[in-house]
Amino acid sequence: MSNGTPDKEIVTHSLDATTAPGDAPDDMAQFTGAKPAEVQVFLTTDELHANIQVFPPIGDLPHVTVEMIKEALAKRKVTVGVDDEAIRRVVENREYMKTIQVAAGVPPVNGVDASLIFHYSKNRHVQDRSLENLQAIDMKELDNIMNIQFAENARDLGEAISRGDLRENAEYQAAREKQAQLIEKAERLKADLQKIVFIEPYTVKTNIVSPGTKVTIKNKDKETTETYTLLGPWDADIDKNIISYLSPIGKGLLNKKTGETVTIQLPENEIVCDIIKIEKAL
Repeated sequence: MSNGTPDKEIVTHSLDATTAPGDAPDDMAQFTGAKPAEVQVFLTTDELHANIQVFPPIGDLPHVTVEMIKEALAKRKVTVGVDDEAIRRVVENREYMKTIQVAAGVPPVNGVDASLIFHYSKNRHVQDRSLENLQAIDMKELDNIMNIQFAENARDLGEAISRGDLRENAEYQAAREKQAQLIEKAERLKADLQKIVFIEPYTVKTNIVSPGTKVTIKNKDKETTETYTLLGPWDADIDKNIISYLSPIGKGLLNKKTGETVTIQLPENEIVCDIIKIEKAL
């Protein structure tokens, strides 16, 4: 596996299934919000592991193929350590809405590829917070929308279309509104997946503020100090001063260095603070 950003990549077949209400339906798929299968690729921060999630097609469109998955991996430059058997199982069993590892690189060997210097105990237990993040997303709801509610909505649309003139067809308009709501909710849940940051403890650096660090700041107006731990959106715990890197304070501190003076915009005001110390939080 080679260098690349740990962001999501989506590969889809192309299909234009939009038709203005009232047009004569030449193909039922034009009225059922057909969407192609989607493959999302997630890389860990060390880029040694690639996980995928596959979303099923909506409507009478092809299911995911081996070629689609490999194309998505290739776009992220994942070419070494690809597990062809895992990919085959995903396709044959139609393993949708699951997080599945499909590639693993080979870590460097101490004394052969490089010398490893451990800055923390090798026996320390580190919990995989990335799995907690995935579980925090309501995957059951997303699965229900993609595999059940869209199918029911497609049936309702088909029945409404069969009754004739769509311009004065209340059932058709209601089904179209329901379809729009389902699409919006599904896209929102899938957008939550994009916020996931895979944090590997040994990749966390203390030269700048980043997810996985603990930051001590001094409020220049109040002359008080606060310490915040920056983690993912689902790890936030205000009582323990654990905040999301997407929160106003998290965004204000992100990528800043020790000694810098930072102005953080809050909803009701702004604070000016000095960054006193940056430590590893994991």
